[in-house]
Amino acid sequence: MEIDLISLVKTKGFEHFADKFGTESQCHELLFQLRWPDGFRCPSCGCAKHCTLKTRPLYQCNHCHRQQSLISGTIFQGTKLPLKDWFKAAYFLAHQKKLSALSLMHELKVSYDTARRVKRKLIKQHQLTTEKAKTAHRVNHLPIITTPL
Repeated sequence: MEIDLISLVKTKGFEHFADKFGTESQCHELLFQLRWPDGFRCPSCGCAKHCTLKTRPLYQCNHCHRQQSLISGTIFQGTKLPLKDWFKAAYFLAHQKKLSALSLMHELKVSYDTARRVKRKLIKQHQLTTEKAKTAHRVNHLPIITTPL
């Protein structure tokens, strides 16, 4: 799943950002809506009925019992960093042209390696999605040449 978090968090100011993405539940809800805009669907059987597990943040299909994480298949997969910190990092990257990993480390209160990894993943995802958008835009405006069969 492709999410350009940097483009997503471009807001008017930090107060507006904090109101919109300041809590873990707000970030979780937005990610859920982006991932499953029509509601949860099981990737195996397509069933919409599901439950959430109490012990771990997983969705389980009521039909086939397959478990699905909200962050699996995203840049957040395998991270222990809260979603609100990912959104905060994306906000700072969107509003500061040359944000160093060291500055990000201080803003997020994480280790340097974590800050560098988060920054690299967010920038790479932003570049991939903007490049795909440019390519799709160019392809859509190419003349279609058809030959009679």
